[in-house]
Amino acid sequence: MKFFEIAISTAHNMTEIVADILMELGSEGVNIRDKTDLAELLESPGKWDYVSRELFDSFPERALVSGCYRKNIIKQITKRLNGLKKIFEDFEYGISVSERQEEDYLNEWKKYFVPIVAGNLAVVPVWQEYKTDKPKILIDPGLAFGTGTHETTRLCLELLQKVLNGGETVIDIGCGSGILGIAALKLGADKCYLIDIDPCAANAAKANLAVNGFGELQAVVLTGDLVSDLDIKADVIIANITADILLRLSDGLKSRCAPSAKIILSGILDVRLDDVRDFYTVNGYRILESAALGEWCGLLLECQ
Repeated sequence: MKFFEIAISTAHNMTEIVADILMELGSEGVNIRDKTDLAELLESPGKWDYVSRELFDSFPERALVSGCYRKNIIKQITKRLNGLKKIFEDFEYGISVSERQEEDYLNEWKKYFVPIVAGNLAVVPVWQEYKTDKPKILIDPGLAFGTGTHETTRLCLELLQKVLNGGETVIDIGCGSGILGIAALKLGADKCYLIDIDPCAANAAKANLAVNGFGELQAVVLTGDLVSDLDIKADVIIANITADILLRLSDGLKSRCAPSAKIILSGILDVRLDDVRDFYTVNGYRILESAALGEWCGLLLECQ
């Protein structure tokens, strides 16, 4: 299947904002190739296992953020990027578009996705061997979001390990590759409902659940509009999306909460943290913890 890959070269400090724009405009995945981020990960013990010099040298000097679309929307993206110049005077970018085959994109993931350790879990590509005593989450992301390397996913993995004691019912909203739902099951959750509006993500989640040994008794994958298609009460709810969508989810989340349910929110840029935190506080949630990695933030809430 054919799609359009639109790539934006920019400075290191603008990659997350550019990536957020690509996602808001409907990208079916965002890839950030940033040599600065890679260097930081290599210097951080326990995050990446091994990266060859050839891989490091293959990264461009300027960060490159790319998204994929079923049609060419370079005009819409250019308009949004030009709008950033009104906010950030020193913002500069280059943009290119190329037609790609879906198979080419899937193979690109395999070059840059390597095992990582997140607390008591190890996230491992299905095509790699990795020795560890920690429970493994085997992932083939395909076109779905979620490899464990992005700050928003790592925040969720860290917060998830603080709230699960075993036997819980979990909802993973915007499940992407299924990594967070699988993590919940690996950590002892009794059942997980994974939901995503994108059929590609739902298919990837189903495949990854099967590879990790979880069937329909433990996991249910739904393609739908966030929580509207669910009719259950959960002990833990995970929503790793974007700030704007999280602001619209408040009532829907509350209707799915069991007594004293814990809610993990991520995908929040630091400049939007106060908006999300204040909104949820006003709407009857208690903030238990706030966490940050880079420019991204996560919140742990309790439903009251």
